[in-house]
Amino acid sequence: MAWKYSLLRNIPILIIFGLLNVQEWANQTFQGIQGLQALTNVTDALLLTAILIWPIHYFCFKYWYQMHPSYNPNHHQITKIGAGLTAIGILISFYLFLGIVPQTYWPGTIAAVITFLVKDAFTITSHPE
Repeated sequence: MAWKYSLLRNIPILIIFGLLNVQEWANQTFQGIQGLQALTNVTDALLLTAILIWPIHYFCFKYWYQMHPSYNPNHHQITKIGAGLTAIGILISFYLFLGIVPQTYWPGTIAAVITFLVKDAFTITSHPE
């Protein structure tokens, strides 16, 4: 599958994970760390960006990219290596999310996002471009 369609399909996932992680950092109470207010400002900026980007993405995805043959489920299938890497990525993400150490929340979300991108990278299309 072309990388641009994979990236556009995963924009909502990237926005949600970015907002959740920055919000988590902003909510943690760190004693003596300077710049925590700046982190809250980053959260506000990401939220505003999400509010602006999400409708644009929705309408472009619904009316333009959905008509592209790459989005027809009959035209693409995941390869064996893609399925294996997806399963391993999900297991790693769950391990990092549910790990004993709470600092693994951020790497867990990165692993989940990378898993979705790798899955799309190892998906092949069977339609003529």
